[in-house]
Amino acid sequence: MAARIARTARASGALALWVCCAFCTAGTERAMAQNQNAATAGETLYRERCASCHDGGAARAPNRAELGQMPLENIRFALTRGSMSAQGAI
Repeated sequence: MAARIARTARASGALALWVCCAFCTAGTERAMAQNQNAATAGETLYRERCASCHDGGAARAPNRAELGQMPLENIRFALTRGSMSAQGAI
């Protein structure tokens, strides 16, 4: 009887773990797809509105590698309230 209870507990635990993993994986896959869509949209936006200056060697425009090293909050500030607010409003 004790062995049967132990097998049932192990099976229930395995089932609970599988269900948890299935939900977590589904959420992860959905989040990854959303991140990929956001990355694609961001790349398109950069190419259409930013690359001409930032990849074109414009004075005072940090290149893409330099932008990648900046904190996101600094970029957000520049686009919303700082020196790039006119370009960010487009």
